[in-house]
Amino acid sequence: GLMLHSVPFLGSIDHGFFNYNPNFFQALASFNSYEIMGLWLNFPSSPTLVPWNKNMIPVFNSFIKENIGLVCLLKKPHDLDFCIPFQKGYEEMQMESNLARYNYVIDAKVFSGVDALGKRSVDDLSGRQILKELKLRILKRFGV
Repeated sequence: GLMLHSVPFLGSIDHGFFNYNPNFFQALASFNSYEIMGLWLNFPSSPTLVPWNKNMIPVFNSFIKENIGLVCLLKKPHDLDFCIPFQKGYEEMQMESNLARYNYVIDAKVFSGVDALGKRSVDDLSGRQILKELKLRILKRFGV
């Protein structure tokens, strides 16, 4: 399925309880193995969507008087339960008691058997194959 999010980003003071950042959608996609189809900025003075680019951050100072929206299109290619994302850099700081309350996986693709494991079910793999795949993904996640 596809999910389209259009949320407040910058300048929306006293409009809603939350403002969002691009890293929220990147973590949401990572923790749930969603595909980011697009991430854009929406300026009220323009009818177009501008693709998100980190290099644009200095430009925001000239637009801060306007309410800039963030639009994200995600694709969910599987039927797995939702996983709560943690902001990159803080996920390792979570206590076991916090993690026990949520679905929390390193990568949903590993546990579903989708993609990296050749579109097979985890049930069809040996424990050794699963451990090998997990080891590779954990090392990759920690930059080793």
